[in-house]
Amino acid sequence: MKTKQELTREGRGAMDYRIAEVDGVELCATRWYDNNVVNCLSTLHGCDNTDLAKRWSSKEKTHVHISRPFVIKDYNENMGGVDLLDMLISLYRINIRSVKYYMKIIFHLIDLSLVNAWLLYRRHCSQNQIHKKDVLSLLTFRIDVAKSLLQSSPPPPPVQRGRPSLQNISDRNNTTIDARAAPVPVPPTSTRIDKFDHWPVSTTKGRCRNGRCLGYSRISCTKCKVRLCLNENKNCFKDYHH
Repeated sequence: MKTKQELTREGRGAMDYRIAEVDGVELCATRWYDNNVVNCLSTLHGCDNTDLAKRWSSKEKTHVHISRPFVIKDYNENMGGVDLLDMLISLYRINIRSVKYYMKIIFHLIDLSLVNAWLLYRRHCSQNQIHKKDVLSLLTFRIDVAKSLLQSSPPPPPVQRGRPSLQNISDRNNTTIDARAAPVPVPPTSTRIDKFDHWPVSTTKGRCRNGRCLGYSRISCTKCKVRLCLNENKNCFKDYHH
C-alpha cells in the first residue's frame, strides 16, 4: 500500500486499498489521508463507493470537499459504539505481560468477546423484562464465565515429585479430622445445567444444596461439588441440574 509520504503528496482525500480473502471471508484494508493517515479493515465496505466530506482548508481559508471511503463515513456515524466498547474493555482488561506479541492480540480478542457477550446478555434481559437488580454486572459476568470454563473439564491430578519429607508426614498425621471445611460456593447456572459430566458419588453427610430442601445427603455431584438428595423419596440431583 502507499506510504504516508506518497499519500501526503497526493493531498487530502487520497486513498489506497488492498483486498484479501481469509478463511472464506473477504477483507478490505483501506488507507485514507485526511489530516493524517487513517487505516481501516472491514468485511463490509470496499473502496468502490465513496462520498464527499466537508473539511476546513487552512491553506485556502475556506471549506473544501474531499473524497472519503464509505468505511470512514460508516465509522464516523457509529463510532459511539466503538468508544463504549473500548471503555468497557478497559474496565477489566486482562493484564498479563508477555514477551510474545501475539498473546496481547489473543487477550484483547478474549476481552472483546466477553464484552460483546455481556452486551448481548443485557439485551436479552431487557427483552425478557428481567429486573435490573437481577442482571449480572460485567465483573460478575466475567467471573461466571471464568468459573464455567474452569469447571468444563476435570483438573489434572497433581504430580508429586520425590519422596515426601518426614515433616510433611508428621503434619498430615497431626491434622485434626473433625476440622470443619469451608462451604463450597454454588456453581454458575451455565455450569449447573450444561448436562455434561455430572455424576453422583458417595461422600460424607452434608446439607442438600437444592433450593429450599432441608434434608441431608451422602451423595455429591462430581462437577458441581455440592451434596444433593438422591433416594427413593427425593431426586434433588435431577432437579438441581435442570
